[in-house]
Order: sequence, then structure tokens, then C-alpha cells
Amino acid sequence: MEVESFQKQALVVEMPDEDFDPNIEPTTGEEYLKKVIHERYHCPAVVVKKTGVKRPLAPPSGLQLLLSDQIVDSSEEALRPTPEWKHYQLKDFTKLRNKITNLRRKLAENGFTSEDMAPLTDDEDEWKRFCQTNEPLLRTVLRIDQRSLECLLEFESNWLREYRDEETKLDLLESDRWLGMWIYSTLACLHLPLEPTVFSMLRDIAKSCVLLRNRLSKEQEEDASPLNLFIFLISKYFNQLDLAEFV
Repeated sequence: MEVESFQKQALVVEMPDEDFDPNIEPTTGEEYLKKVIHERYHCPAVVVKKTGVKRPLAPPSGLQLLLSDQIVDSSEEALRPTPEWKHYQLKDFTKLRNKITNLRRKLAENGFTSEDMAPLTDDEDEWKRFCQTNEPLLRTVLRIDQRSLECLLEFESNWLREYRDEETKLDLLESDRWLGMWIYSTLACLHLPLEPTVFSMLRDIAKSCVLLRNRLSKEQEEDASPLNLFIFLISKYFNQLDLAEFV
């Protein structure tokens, strides 16, 4: 059997899937860790204590500028996905993430680590040439360490923003299919939990997808599918729940 990855982890715990019930008391160490992960992604990022003192509002931060109320969604309702479609996509993505976790565990058992491969470049142009000419096969993407995955995610956000800001045609089903495949693969391989800067990149990708979808007519449902997919996964799987209003 070919070894597909070498991300070595001290303790591997699969992410809770959609059937996970947090109300059931854990009976094993793995169930306890799953409950901790579930609570981590469902607790508020900030808790504010109410006081009788009114303070002036602080100026918005860079991350706040990416919040949903800053995105104008003028896309046709026909371009939005159905509940059945979203259920299937989440189930399929979760299944892929679990497969990747299992492959990494097998690699760890065989003594493979990220140090076994030469470090990848930080050059954006070189990455773009590579992604345009190579499909994101498992044997390729599973050998990319977390730091390089985050670097690649930033590049993908930049490439998507170029289409958004320059108002050039984006076709994730044909000529730009490489970009869609690499974004999906990067999302599938990211190690959790994520740093705040990575969430900012994810939100920028979702924002670009919403704005690119605004350009489509109601007859272009097929072209809207990959855009909807990234908005939905970032919102649901990566817990950016305020973005759910766009899907």
C-alpha cells in the first residue's frame, strides 16, 4: 500500500460529524476529546458583560471589515443551493476529511514525517504554475505541511480576489477548474484548530465567492455551484456561521 502522507500527530482524533450528539456523556477518552472539540467550535469567540456605562464604539478592525454585513449579495435566489445539496456536500466533505486523517495516521505509524520531504517554496508565481499544471492528487497534497497549506490558502485567496477586483471572467468548471480543485483540496487538508489569520483568509475566499456569484444570471446555476460550495463549507464546517445567510 502506498503511503499517502506524513503528517505525524501525537494523538489523532477525528472531527465530530453531523451525527455527533454533544448531550451524550462520553464513555471513552476519544469521545471526551470529540466533545471538547465540538464545544470549542460552538462557544462564542467573545463574551461581553453588560454594564451601565456606555462607551464609544471602537473603529472596525481588518477582520471586522470581512463580516457578512459588509458584503452586498445581489445574486438571484435561483443560484442558491438547496438544503439537500448542502446536506450531501457536508457529508461528502466530512467523509474526505476523515479519510485524510486516517491516511495521516497510517503514515505516522510507518515513521513518515514532514521532514522527509524538501521544504516547499514560498514563491507565489511558482505555486501558481505548479497548481495550473498539476492536479491536487492525494499523494501530492497530503505531503504538504500545515505552514505550506496556510501559505497556499493565502495565494488561492489572492488569485480568487484578482478575478473579483479586476472583473475578469471566472470559470471554475472549465478554464479555471484548477483553482477550484486546489481550493477544495486545501480546505480538506487543513489541520484544526486554525489560527485567526487563517480564518481571515477563509472569510476572504467566501467574500470573493459571494461577489463573483453576484455577476451570474439565474440561468447559470451550474457556474454558481463551486462558489456556493466554498461559501457553505467555510460557513458550516469552519464555523463562520454569520456567512450562512449567503447560502
